[in-house]
Amino acid sequence: MAERSEITRRNDAQLAYISAMVDDMRQIPDLWAGVSEIIRTDWEMEWCEQMDRLGGLEESYLKGEMTVEQMARYRELLAKLKANLPVINRLGLESPSVQLEAEAA
Repeated sequence: MAERSEITRRNDAQLAYISAMVDDMRQIPDLWAGVSEIIRTDWEMEWCEQMDRLGGLEESYLKGEMTVEQMARYRELLAKLKANLPVINRLGLESPSVQLEAEAA
C-alpha cells in the first residue's frame, strides 16, 4: 500500500495538472482548427490519460485519502469540468467518467 505522503504528493500533482488542462479548455476551441492533426491527436491522448487519472482522484476522494485542501480543490475541479462539458463535447473529447457532483467524503 502506498504511504500517505506518497498519495498526498500524487493527488497534488494530478489535481494541478488536470486543473491546468481544464483551465486551458477555454482557449482550445479558438485554436483547435488552426493546429495540425498531430497536435490535436496528442492533446486528445493526453486528455484521455488525465481523465483516467481523474478516476484515481475520485477513488482517493471517496476513500478519504485527500487532505482537506485537496478535497476542496477536487470539488473545484469537478465544477470546472461540469462548466466545460459543452466545450469537451464540441471538441469530441472523452467526457469525464466520474460523478461531477462530489459526494461527502
